[in-house]
Amino acid sequence: MNLNRLLEKLHLLNHPFYKAWNEGKLTHESLQLYAQEYYHHVAAFPRYISQIHALCPDISARQILLENLIDEEQGADNHPELWIRFAEGFGVKREEIKQPPELQKTTELVDGYFDLVKADYATGLGALYAYERQTPEVSKSKIDGLKKHYAVSDEKTLQFFSVHEKTDEWHTEELAGLIEKLSETDQEKVLQGATKGAKLLWSFLDGMILDQYIKTVEEEDIIVITSKIISIVQGRLVAKNTISKRSLVYKEADLVLETDVNPYDLYLTIKNDVLIPSAGIDESNIDGFYVLYPENVQETATQIWEYLKKQHNVQKLGIVITDSHTTIMRRGVTGIALGWCGFEPLYSYINKPDLCGNPLRVTQVNILDSLATAAVFVMGEGNEQTPLAIIRDAPKISFLNRIPTVEEQKAIVISMDEDLYAPLLRSANWSKIMDKR
Repeated sequence: MNLNRLLEKLHLLNHPFYKAWNEGKLTHESLQLYAQEYYHHVAAFPRYISQIHALCPDISARQILLENLIDEEQGADNHPELWIRFAEGFGVKREEIKQPPELQKTTELVDGYFDLVKADYATGLGALYAYERQTPEVSKSKIDGLKKHYAVSDEKTLQFFSVHEKTDEWHTEELAGLIEKLSETDQEKVLQGATKGAKLLWSFLDGMILDQYIKTVEEEDIIVITSKIISIVQGRLVAKNTISKRSLVYKEADLVLETDVNPYDLYLTIKNDVLIPSAGIDESNIDGFYVLYPENVQETATQIWEYLKKQHNVQKLGIVITDSHTTIMRRGVTGIALGWCGFEPLYSYINKPDLCGNPLRVTQVNILDSLATAAVFVMGEGNEQTPLAIIRDAPKISFLNRIPTVEEQKAIVISMDEDLYAPLLRSANWSKIMDKR
């Protein structure tokens, strides 16, 4: 089923936040915040089902949805109440749990799910399936992590997860049966609803990650994030046993240099106007998968910029998404920026005097890659487990209180013909030429 394959790529247990949970790397405060924020989704969940039930045209399907709704809300052990007990087990007071959400991502999750379930029956069913399908496995993993790393073993605190580990298995089977009865047109709506629902859940955890690692943001901070964590969050993973590296490189790259010499099992490529080995495909620090470049990296940088500005009430903020990079005829890696937001990417010395008073004609400082290099050095390449860095008091930064224009995004890129290394680049035996560069 295409739906299940899609949801497997967006499985919540692949998200860095839940991985940190299961490895015991979350702080007590982070779990408190998670419990307090996620309550709003749990509390709204019965109303999601109610809306799907109201739009369902078939009485037998409505009866199945009604049974699901009764499980959610029935008696003193209704599921929102069970979640409150979980939060209380971590020291969150009941009155605090019911306060309005603190995080923008929480509001986006709840509002987004309501939009999906109000759209039409099939779309809502897809969003419901996206959540229910993975809940048993997620619940078991959470119980294991809480017992192993956080000394939580009392049934009252764990009851929400132990209940869902069992009940949502047959809820998932029932929902799958309802989906199979739909027309192809409605099944396409299910797929769209499930995709959007799964992405809303991931986006909520993105917010938890940002708030886990970025506690304080000051005016004129520059937040640097490694592209790998963005790729993992987006589900940009390809199992190594499904495709050869060469085939994947040719699929991902814009241009590939054809050569018989390949001593490091790397391919010289151009991807998104960057000269980069193997189209940026990464094999380090992850077992069994290739990690691809993130999609829509500029849009992602903008979304993070908007979120952190609002969450921390700051006006001047920079975002840089980085990758490791090599320099021709130099050993070792430095850093390069793949996306950014919040400041001018270049600092121009043109027409400014040098030490002798002579005006400089062409010199510009690449602020983006300069910041990326400093941050990549600090974040490391091995087991440092430092995917984020904050740069403060950097000189020559001109902050912008808006997203960069298309012209500003292009300003950092130089065409192959204009490049200083044009004689090398233009004479290379490139294949898969998609356009004239």
